[in-house]
Amino acid sequence: MRFGMPCYQREGEMVAAFASQKRHVAIYVGPAVLDAFAPRLGRTRVGRGCIRYAAPDQMDFDMLRKILQRAAQG
Repeated sequence: MRFGMPCYQREGEMVAAFASQKRHVAIYVGPAVLDAFAPRLGRTRVGRGCIRYAAPDQMDFDMLRKILQRAAQG
């Protein structure tokens, strides 16, 4: 746990984190990873270091798998 949410860390640094908010589900992976995938995220809401989905059925799990794999690579 870090920042009040489940967080995967490597050597003390956040790799990925997940949060369920009142109006969205957020996946935190950091700005460098998001910049690499931004063109492929289309109309998905993206914040500084996170991807926000209004509902779980909007989540593109294949894309999320690729994003999380990139985040895990460092």
